Amino acid sequence: MATPAFNDDAMTPPSPVRSQPFEPNISPQPSRSSSSAVSRSLRYTLEGSSAARTLVISPTASSVSQSSGFSEVTRTEIERLAKNKCWACMSGITEACHVIPKEDKAIDFWAEIGLINFNLRSTANGIALCPNCHTEFDRAYEPGIVFIPVDVEYFIDFELMDQERRSGDSSLRRQVPTSEMYRNHLVEKQMIGPEAAHGLYRPVFLSTDCLPVAVGERLEAFGLTQPKEWHGAPLASLRRAFTALACSKIYVVGDGLVANLRTLFDLYFKPTLANPVNLGGQSRPALPAERLFPGGDDNTHPIKRRKLDTLRDEDAEEGNWKPQQYDVRKSVLYLEPEWVLGPSSTAEDAVHRFASLFAQS
Repeated sequence: MATPAFNDDAMTPPSPVRSQPFEPNISPQPSRSSSSAVSRSLRYTLEGSSAARTLVISPTASSVSQSSGFSEVTRTEIERLAKNKCWACMSGITEACHVIPKEDKAIDFWAEIGLINFNLRSTANGIALCPNCHTEFDRAYEPGIVFIPVDVEYFIDFELMDQERRSGDSSLRRQVPTSEMYRNHLVEKQMIGPEAAHGLYRPVFLSTDCLPVAVGERLEAFGLTQPKEWHGAPLASLRRAFTALACSKIYVVGDGLVANLRTLFDLYFKPTLANPVNLGGQSRPALPAERLFPGGDDNTHPIKRRKLDTLRDEDAEEGNWKPQQYDVRKSVLYLEPEWVLGPSSTAEDAVHRFASLFAQS
């Protein structure tokens, strides 16, 4: 057996390669399809000041997955409506985010009592945020960012009138303001001009961890607390606002706004004769009979609301579906869509609509 020949050069270990310092890619438009994009830098410069701070943003897996429920056209439209800037911090790196996330366990209940009048997969349930603001926005128990309609009293008055409308007929479905109704109300109150396309919402930073220190300490100076337009459904923003009521820093918005939000929350969810909310069979203190039925009419019965049965996926697969059952979540997800580009749209229509985004990519 021949002895293998060894080359002296082959036995010499390779010279160590000096690692190069990491230089983050600061391209203004990184690839949207890459979930492992490199860190990006955003620079905030206070007008009139030479000082500048840099914020490094890394998209998280959660933020990437949260936007996956939108179609590509819907995601692009959400970013176009926000002028391709983060709605909260105005940075130039954005992704389309759900306002009411797919994992929200309250969707069925909100739909049952008539608080969702929009398609959860449409632009009405979307907002453009940078990855850092998206992370703060999606913190379930202590959200760092929420946004609230500037006129919560409008929603209080609307619900009171709607409860009066429904008080004489238990079969009537609750009505809640749409984005167009809210916008028209603000125009009538001269809070916005007739040229405004959407209603006003107040951004609230309950945490400034997503911002550079210089920015977080001077939110007003950077204009980040000013009300701004948002195109979506007002009830979606209120869902986030109600969650923030349990946040330890909620009083940063002021006592009056907190009180109005709590009042509206009670109007929507507290069971009364004018607002018979199904609590899913859970017990609650019973009111005296004379308060429930003044006059003592034995033929009077409390208003009963049939509990909606949610069709489980396994039931559908096994063929156990019953006609009286339906999936509330699916009925909400597939409400009549708001077309961005309808069946009659052409490629030229798409180019004209998204030209500003194409120019920046």
